[in-house]
Amino acid sequence: MLETANTKNKTKKIPLVKGIPFIGSTFEMAKDPAAFFVRAYRDYGPVYQVNVFGRKQDPNGAYAAVIPKFVSQFMRGESPVINGNGDFSRDFTYIDNVIQANVLSMITENEEAINTVYNVAFGERNTLNDLIDCLKESLTVYDPKIKDIQIKYGPNRAGDIPHSLASIDKAKNLLNYNPQYSLKQGLQEAVKWYWNNL
Repeated sequence: MLETANTKNKTKKIPLVKGIPFIGSTFEMAKDPAAFFVRAYRDYGPVYQVNVFGRKQDPNGAYAAVIPKFVSQFMRGESPVINGNGDFSRDFTYIDNVIQANVLSMITENEEAINTVYNVAFGERNTLNDLIDCLKESLTVYDPKIKDIQIKYGPNRAGDIPHSLASIDKAKNLLNYNPQYSLKQGLQEAVKWYWNNL
């Protein structure tokens, strides 16, 4: 079972360890009961994915992720708008890291790993300004003019948390999860797909 881990960490504790109670919306209220049923009727636990990006993301949907949206704007020569000053940080996770964790959770023979819940992330914070720098570096391979596009900064988004970082220790220890793609490495892979498909 794949869940999104956009739960707002209002405990202000990072890295976020799954199990810290927080209810901020009906969506978040529904997530833990769903995890309970998965644990009750399956041999593997749910995987909470954190800020996932990669191929086949839609930059135009109602819940469009920031990375394909920024890439699409850069490709059109437009200036992306960052909410705030760009110092807010996230634990961005490339899709192949998530695939690895899901496969490991399904095939594990470690008795301690069965019927538990895992955060899946890279385990590293990057600011939105870092993200922009990495995007420009990856995209200028295809269009050198992108490096000169200026970023616009707007007001902070209401309810946004400054920083998020997931604890992936449990997945590492019990599943031997070993994420292979940092933000920069993942963007290099993702941008190939974005450039040819957006």
